[in-house]
Amino acid sequence: MLRLVSSGRDPALVIIKSEPVVVPPVPAALANRPLPLPIRSPRNTQDDEEDYSEMDYDAMDGILDASTMSINDRDRSSSVSCPDNFNPAKILAIGPSRHAQHPRCRLLCRLALLYLLDQCTSIDRASCERSQPEDPRDSAFLDYDEPRTKFQDDDYDKLPPSRSRSSEPDRNRLSGSSDCDSADSGVRDSRDSGIYRCVPKRGIRNFREENPCYSSPSPPDDHHASLSQVHLMQLKQFLLTKRPDEISLAISHEHAKMLRFLGSTENLESKANNGLRLVLLPSGAILRQELLERCSMLHYSCLLSILSGARKDAPLILKKWILTGVSLARHGDAFACACIAGALNESALRGLSWLWTSLDSPAKGEYEALRNLDGSLKKDSLWAWLDRARDWCMRADESCKAANAKYARADGGVMTPSFLSRLFVGGAAPEDRQKVLKGVIQRIMD
Repeated sequence: MLRLVSSGRDPALVIIKSEPVVVPPVPAALANRPLPLPIRSPRNTQDDEEDYSEMDYDAMDGILDASTMSINDRDRSSSVSCPDNFNPAKILAIGPSRHAQHPRCRLLCRLALLYLLDQCTSIDRASCERSQPEDPRDSAFLDYDEPRTKFQDDDYDKLPPSRSRSSEPDRNRLSGSSDCDSADSGVRDSRDSGIYRCVPKRGIRNFREENPCYSSPSPPDDHHASLSQVHLMQLKQFLLTKRPDEISLAISHEHAKMLRFLGSTENLESKANNGLRLVLLPSGAILRQELLERCSMLHYSCLLSILSGARKDAPLILKKWILTGVSLARHGDAFACACIAGALNESALRGLSWLWTSLDSPAKGEYEALRNLDGSLKKDSLWAWLDRARDWCMRADESCKAANAKYARADGGVMTPSFLSRLFVGGAAPEDRQKVLKGVIQRIMD
């Protein structure tokens, strides 16, 4: 320590004397305090400078991320929660530790307490403002780092209501276990994409009839149109047991209904509802489409009933169709007659020599007459069709009365459009029907 001392001889002369410095002892509290950890200086490398981002994260606190749509959703999904027994006074009253006595540590503790108080206040405010809980599905997404909330409608572990009472094999199949260790063969269910279910030895067809909820055992990728053997056998039974006149009347009955010849008296008296007039008008587009569909179904029904099944029945059914076509021409149903004649003139059918050699002479003569009639119905001139259409319109009322008296009753519903459409399973397009027919013809050729 330096001290100024004036000299008695010369007042301007100042003598500087130094005194020994006395250092007080270090307090025990300060001596026992550990030294603070040194702050490591950042490395000034090029990689650190490139990775460093000058983004102001404090300014982003009020911006919502893409996982929420509202501030309330963000508060609800926040992982910071305030317990019910949270009391800041208790935390402040806790005795300071050795590290907490440092000014910087005390500052950090106070900032943390203020943040917790602010979070609890905002959560309480949000819970008071909401009178009822919001649907969590209102937000566009869920937080990727938080467990997804299990909704009532999204319980995928439960069976649908229609299949809640499932049997033990069903529960084993859905749970992943297998009960196919027995000798029974496993058939693949197309809806379960690789899960196999046991089918009893009595057959797949009985199993499908008893379990209508299960679909075809073929895989979904190999799904294609097929021929319904049940409806095909009913059609063949109808053709073998009925007379040609009965078959032709059943076919013409459906055509009379399509042309609106059959019905109430009010519909018959209304000339605008007559199908022969309506089919020529722009408003008859639906009727024309129905007639085209009917022609296609008669065509494939005729061919499939002849070519499918036992070979011994094919000549009998062929003869029945020939006589039915002649009966249709006799009763005045030129539309159905043309459909049947066109099917019988198919090249695939005419190429089967064994089929035509089995016909008797009267049936062959009727077939030649039917072929000639089919050729006369084909008109290449538009003016010829317009003349024929004019005759239809002029005689529409007379045709309606005659059809109402002749085709009022029909025998059976095998020739209805709904029944014939069920001959094909899994496909209603013309190309699907053609594929089925080609498959039947290929099996005959093989």
